[in-house]
Amino acid sequence: MTTQAIWRNLIAISQRPIVYALFIIVMLVYTSVQAKSVAGEIKLVSDPDITPTEREFVVFGIPFPKGAVTSLAQVKIYDKRSGREIPIHIEPGWTWQADGSLRSARIQMMVDMTRGDRQIGFDLLGRDTNADIPARRPFAAGTFVIRDAKRLFYPIPRIYAIHDWEYVASTGLMVPFLWDPKSSYAAFLNRQADRILEFDWSEAGKDVDRAWQYDRVKAIWLTALVTGRQELYREAHLTYQHWQRHIRTTGRPIQPRWGDWTNPSVCRGGIQFPRTKVEGLKQHERVCDGKFIYQGYLKLYYALTGDDDLWTQEIIRDTASLALHQSWQYATDIPYRRENQGYTERAAGYALQAMVHICELTGAPLPCGQVDLRLQLLREHQLNNPDGLKPDGCLRHSWLVHEAGKDAFPGYGVQDDRAFSPWMSALVAQGLWAAYFLLDKPLAAEILVDLARCTQRHGFSDALYQDADYAGALYDHPQAQRRGPHAWSSRCGQPKTPLPTYVGSSVAKASTIVTFQNSDGWFSDLHIPDIMMTLAGGAYFTPDAAERAVFVKRLQTMVGFFTPDCADKVVKTPRMFGWQNSGNGPMTWQWVARQIGVKAE
Repeated sequence: MTTQAIWRNLIAISQRPIVYALFIIVMLVYTSVQAKSVAGEIKLVSDPDITPTEREFVVFGIPFPKGAVTSLAQVKIYDKRSGREIPIHIEPGWTWQADGSLRSARIQMMVDMTRGDRQIGFDLLGRDTNADIPARRPFAAGTFVIRDAKRLFYPIPRIYAIHDWEYVASTGLMVPFLWDPKSSYAAFLNRQADRILEFDWSEAGKDVDRAWQYDRVKAIWLTALVTGRQELYREAHLTYQHWQRHIRTTGRPIQPRWGDWTNPSVCRGGIQFPRTKVEGLKQHERVCDGKFIYQGYLKLYYALTGDDDLWTQEIIRDTASLALHQSWQYATDIPYRRENQGYTERAAGYALQAMVHICELTGAPLPCGQVDLRLQLLREHQLNNPDGLKPDGCLRHSWLVHEAGKDAFPGYGVQDDRAFSPWMSALVAQGLWAAYFLLDKPLAAEILVDLARCTQRHGFSDALYQDADYAGALYDHPQAQRRGPHAWSSRCGQPKTPLPTYVGSSVAKASTIVTFQNSDGWFSDLHIPDIMMTLAGGAYFTPDAAERAVFVKRLQTMVGFFTPDCADKVVKTPRMFGWQNSGNGPMTWQWVARQIGVKAE
């Protein structure tokens, strides 16, 4: 019997007087148990550069599970030490679109921080609303300007609200993940974070602002959340400030015509970093670039901080418009029907992710419809590629068009040109994982299993190619073996760590892949953390036990990348921090490993 049928029967028999009374009692008990089960703690920590006072103004957010909070009056904040309730001002934050319940709330209050850190608790048992603080104040009222030129003198909170990652993970705010503080990834991430703290944002002559590519804001907030380190919360607030203050708020949210990149009347909602140069053009001339349009960070940031000083619903709509148009990227909202059609998994992945997050935050028909459309297009691309070759799970396309534009197309029927990107496919995998868990889209699981199968078989240097005598021919290539001026490996990690390739194919020759690798595949093992997302999804969703074992074995060996020398690579390539951690691949694998009953490493 379904849950709906059970409820129908209960309602029917509840019409009898005695049963009705019992029914009411059961519902009251159920509601009380549910309210008691949603409770948690937040640690309040003063910034080391201030002298805490007896009346510190604090703003933070609290996420809630779907259906748990239907009235703000349910939410109570209290001091853990004394048990006394703390007067608050509370407002709704994000909303669960499915049932209209609160997904998060914005809390503001005054606290005495003179005795050191404070531990506060919250539950849903109701509070004394007569003691509520009536007036709303902006988040900025509790900030001060940091005296650090390396961080551009941005305002940061006087008091940080340090969240419990396990509670946050339990609310469904994000896709499932697991943080193991004893894992090799935990040591790797903490070491990377130490290097990030040393990063000088003001350094002249360097490509500083491009370090924000691949959603650095989300990556640093995830890192702060799971580690609980106060200095990383500070860095996360600063990173958000830097990003958000460079979103263009004038003009219209449309892409410019070709060559009209400096037109001030367009590109509202895009990022404008005036000092950055990207591929020969100043960043303000590519303000609509789809590679710099993200949405996932804002959901996490607002749910944890309650800070809405620098964003509006209009900004969400603007960035949604730009994500839909995918300026500077090949279109991915149309069917893939020609061999010479331009395509990158990066554009497809980021657009899917943006539509998923905008759909879950707004429930608007356009982005929600776009999610369904893009899933259908991805599946069609996998199963009915216009090259007529056997489906292999990959999003095969012209690699030369991918890298050099449509003029580089070598002609129809050239199998050596039919390839895919393992690391860009991981961006698609992130969108698929989110579509399944956040929007309940079962088609996403089917696509992800095939994408993982493609990556496992054809995305590593041990793949078997047509002109190779054995699997591993690429692995024995001098470039793969950490030799040569542009080695495919970054020369870090444990010796048996597998080497993903920058480009892969089920139909091209090994010699062709070598050529492609030598052109753009340098240090492709730096994409191990993000590629773990694809294989973890495959391990979770595949119904085939033998195939799952193959995915698991590969993932367990990929963990060999998480060493101090690999973590230190972020110093030379700062944007690496974003691509390795914003997708949460390693922590997704840790969660999957627990679900399927295997060791993560």
